[in-house]
Amino acid sequence: GTLNFGDVLTFVCALCSAGQVLTIAIIAPTVRSSIGFALLQMIWCAVVALPFAFIGDSIAPVVPEIAWIGLVSLAAGPTALAFLFQMQAQRIVAPSTAGLIWLLEAPFAAFLGYQFFLEKLALEQWIGGLMIFAVAAATIGSSMKQRSP
Repeated sequence: GTLNFGDVLTFVCALCSAGQVLTIAIIAPTVRSSIGFALLQMIWCAVVALPFAFIGDSIAPVVPEIAWIGLVSLAAGPTALAFLFQMQAQRIVAPSTAGLIWLLEAPFAAFLGYQFFLEKLALEQWIGGLMIFAVAAATIGSSMKQRSP
């Protein structure tokens, strides 16, 4: 096919993700508090994302309490832990290795969705996931060959 808006968004997201990994690689060794820095990252993510909450078809005038509970629990749990783990890991792991780990997030999420929630994937989605795994495996294999005597 053709290039659509979702493809462009995916590409922009990939560039932003790569930028974050490289930025963290530069900043991580100088950060005194991983927890403080993770909190700062979450605040900036919220500030950048907030304007987009007002773009769209409609805005709910009243947000149900259960939605706030879900939002806060996702922000305080998985998001905070992910930023914290990333800070800690990138103090000792090369940016290329960190990038490979983040690259595998989507195929693992798809596989777990299939395993636990019986989600159905289209052939193109399976092929995309396999391509990501193949690239990661080839990259890891190549770096291991370079290190061996």
